[in-house]
Amino acid sequence: MTQELVVIAAATSAPVNLAGDLLIPLIVGLLGGSVGAGLVSQIFASADRRRDSYAEAVAILLAWCEFPYMIRRRVDDLPATLQRLADHGHGLQDRLARSEAWVTAESGAMGTKYTALISDVKASTGPLLNEAWESPPINGPADMNLNGWGAKACSGVRQHINEFRGRTSRRFGWRRILPLKS
Repeated sequence: MTQELVVIAAATSAPVNLAGDLLIPLIVGLLGGSVGAGLVSQIFASADRRRDSYAEAVAILLAWCEFPYMIRRRVDDLPATLQRLADHGHGLQDRLARSEAWVTAESGAMGTKYTALISDVKASTGPLLNEAWESPPINGPADMNLNGWGAKACSGVRQHINEFRGRTSRRFGWRRILPLKS
């Protein structure tokens, strides 16, 4: 019986290896926790960037829908005014191309839908753009009211844009893991 107590006493009073028994697991735990936290932070930051890019993709479509109204409400046909409007149109084209490339790279299915949406938006606004460029400049504040001009052509496009916006919500959070087609 005494021998058993000696063995138990020897086992319980064994020297503690500070580096191996306590320090290494502590360091691994801390590093693992910080790596895990960093990974989670990176995932959320990536989702925020993607969300912002989808928001920009929708915003540029809406800006393109508004472009005929900008042209129609111009106050003169001076070369500087026409150049400013033309430059704005070129900028919109550039932003549309970049958004289309980004959406397609992020998701092939969403890219196909976005490309079709761009075609729809341009087909609907094309006649309005032509009519706006051919219309005379406005003469005063009352001319800013276009009395529904372009509303019918743009309402269908806005509905398609809203549908696309709804599809983007499935690209984030718990919805992304659902087996739904976006």
